[in-house]
Amino acid sequence: GNESLTQDAIQETMIRVAQKVKSMTSEEEFWRWLVVIARNTLRDKARKQTRYRGMLQRFAEGLLFRKQEQDPGLDVDPEIRYSELLREALATLSFEDRNILTQKYFDGLSIKEIAAHENTTPKAVESKLTRLRVRIKNELLKRLANEK
Repeated sequence: GNESLTQDAIQETMIRVAQKVKSMTSEEEFWRWLVVIARNTLRDKARKQTRYRGMLQRFAEGLLFRKQEQDPGLDVDPEIRYSELLREALATLSFEDRNILTQKYFDGLSIKEIAAHENTTPKAVESKLTRLRVRIKNELLKRLANEK
């Protein structure tokens, strides 16, 4: 159901196939092997997205719990507060870094499409996104710790 995720998985599958290609005794054996690689690649991609979204959800829930511990009568909407913290964390990034994150997570572009926009390789975009996610996570955790 997610075209961007599927396109990324197909690209990564082709890379894996090219890296691990071997002789097969039949065409049927090759297709079975290809399907297994594609299925595993798609599962890996979906798992990564789930982990990232789960981390964001736990962060929002943790923020709500801490705010309510400090003031039990306080009604804090974790989604609104989390959005504020995320916006603040994104503001610490350069325009180029913010643009790459925006293209991937808000505009829904694939790695390949972002690479074309940025005139770079898909692998460079993947590496950049990995580093940016770590920076944003650390910035969010720092901001959460400062709110205690």
